[in-house]
Amino acid sequence: MTIGGTPITPTAVNDNLIDLLITPATPGRQATVDWPPKTAAFTVDSRVTTTPAGTKPAVKTDSPAAGRIRVRGSVPADATAPFIATYQVPDPAAFARTVLIEALARHGVSVASPTLGANPSSKLPPVQKVKRLPLSASYTSPPFKEYAKLINKVSHNLGANLLPPLMAVHNGKRTYADGMKTEREFLTRAGIDRDSFDLVDAQGLTRDRVTPAAQTQLLRNLSGKNYFGVLHDSMPTMGVDGSLAGVIKPTDPAAGHIRAKTGTLIGAVNGKLALTTKALAGYVDAENGRRYAFAIYVNDILAPGNTVNGAIDLALKANKQLGAMAASIYRNPNP
Repeated sequence: MTIGGTPITPTAVNDNLIDLLITPATPGRQATVDWPPKTAAFTVDSRVTTTPAGTKPAVKTDSPAAGRIRVRGSVPADATAPFIATYQVPDPAAFARTVLIEALARHGVSVASPTLGANPSSKLPPVQKVKRLPLSASYTSPPFKEYAKLINKVSHNLGANLLPPLMAVHNGKRTYADGMKTEREFLTRAGIDRDSFDLVDAQGLTRDRVTPAAQTQLLRNLSGKNYFGVLHDSMPTMGVDGSLAGVIKPTDPAAGHIRAKTGTLIGAVNGKLALTTKALAGYVDAENGRRYAFAIYVNDILAPGNTVNGAIDLALKANKQLGAMAASIYRNPNP
């Protein structure tokens, strides 16, 4: 970003999250908690105990009042890096307003409005009037392929959900619904049966539906596009990086030969906690030299003990099982 021609580095809005970096001490002592971005928008009240080496971390964040983040729980003494918890900012517009005003102040730009408070978007001038104003600041984003890596390698839902507005603006439209319409039209042009998918958002939450056959058909279609290299490189590499780094061992012959994206939902089935969806879809560069598109889903598995921890453990186990199935395609694609 530049202000008056001078480059500045503003406080990051950080995807509407406050990152809570928890560094353990010796067992029994309080862990140290730091948080970026540091801003007047929030204060942090932390009580996190350091537990003996080998124990599991158990950290919870909530907000007892506006502008306050409460952190409670424990982290093991042998953590080699800060344990990271996050707090979802409830009012992103007000949060962005605060950190922008703070960034301007650090660089000598005074703002008459108070640092804290709701963002009065109703007072914004019309778009055409804004276009006529002198340029005070500009921001050049990284190329889209970098955002694609963020979305796919670490399974960044917010980034995925920002794609429909970007598509809408690219086509001269202005709403999320316009972007989703563009996405559905793309799938139809790709020859995918309209009855085989139902998409209401771009991040794949509970009301989204797509069959494995439709998913593999889309993957095959995308493999023929001139931008396929960007898509392929953006996905986690099984056994190497991203959300698939630990799914198979680095010594597995399939490691480095599978690019795929995970999908995970934990919800309720007949009133009981369950792994409602665990999915894996992508490409296998098989041992026989051919590339295969695949999609594997499991749905509606009840969580052991009907607990959140049971559902999380189930999701981790399912992730490894789906990875093992993908690895078997690498070794024996035509059983």
